[in-house]
Amino acid sequence: MTLYIDCIRDALDRCLAADPRVCVIGEDLLDPYGGAFKATKGLSTKYPGRIHTTPISESAIIGIATGMAMRGMRPVAEIMFGDFMTLCADQIINSATKFPLMYKGKVKVPSVIRTPVGGARGYGPTHSQSLEKLFFGVPGFRIVAPNRLCDPGRLLEYSILGEESPTLFIEDKGDYAHRLFPRDSRSLEMKEMGSGTPYPIVLSRNFAGSKNPDITILSYGGGASMAAKVLDELAAEEIRGILIAPTEVNNPDTLRKIIKALPRNTPVIIAEQGTHGFGWSSEIMALMLEAGRVDCKVKRLAARPDVIPAARHLEADVILTEISIKHSIYEVLT
Repeated sequence: MTLYIDCIRDALDRCLAADPRVCVIGEDLLDPYGGAFKATKGLSTKYPGRIHTTPISESAIIGIATGMAMRGMRPVAEIMFGDFMTLCADQIINSATKFPLMYKGKVKVPSVIRTPVGGARGYGPTHSQSLEKLFFGVPGFRIVAPNRLCDPGRLLEYSILGEESPTLFIEDKGDYAHRLFPRDSRSLEMKEMGSGTPYPIVLSRNFAGSKNPDITILSYGGGASMAAKVLDELAAEEIRGILIAPTEVNNPDTLRKIIKALPRNTPVIIAEQGTHGFGWSSEIMALMLEAGRVDCKVKRLAARPDVIPAARHLEADVILTEISIKHSIYEVLT
């Protein structure tokens, strides 16, 4: 199976080959370096003049990408770490997402912002965060978060070539060096549920037959990848679990479809890599209440609202991990 980062690089390659309007802009993207996580390695050599390296100014990167998109191009802006999205907020909230809405679709801003999020690498307080919840409620801003149960390259390709408004494409650093989960896994059954958009809802379970699950996990991005690994391990303990993982994470219609798909009277864990409170899990619980889904016990699981240490053993006590997911499952079931 292909590595996650290879899927991203191959998708960029296909998009550059398919449409001359596609370009990539960001810091340290040119060969021989090819970006901090090597997503553009080889591309500046293959496509001269279409991979643009910039000074260290995230606000300028997004501003330039927005202008390029308004002039008919399809830019892909790479922000080296998701932590630096705070520096992009004004350009996103008050320019890129505003223009299509202000002018009723007459102005299009087909741009994609790629950025890696998540910890578990010992990178410390300002290079390990998952800050996407800061943008969940921004009108006109689609947030896509693939996991290793689907093909991230396919989603990126559609975001670049198929969307006409700004999209934030978040990639988990912990997924980059790992292979996608095999479709023929012995212990994990995987399928995609239609979401009504090009971004599917991934369903996975660690048991066969028509038995009811013991636990349902809702997660996205790297959190979903971790949850799938945990379910794979729990199959040996005969703990039946279902994972429901949307790839478009801030679409209310998608979230309502997820809630309708929840098994009745089964405990639910909602796991996210951002800090606990005022986030994705909070919104899902609010939608569950609106839908009258009060038949199941719900537990939220997220990063501790604290600074993320650089020391690995201390970092693991703060961030979402496979261990914290597994312990939460045991806790809910006892």
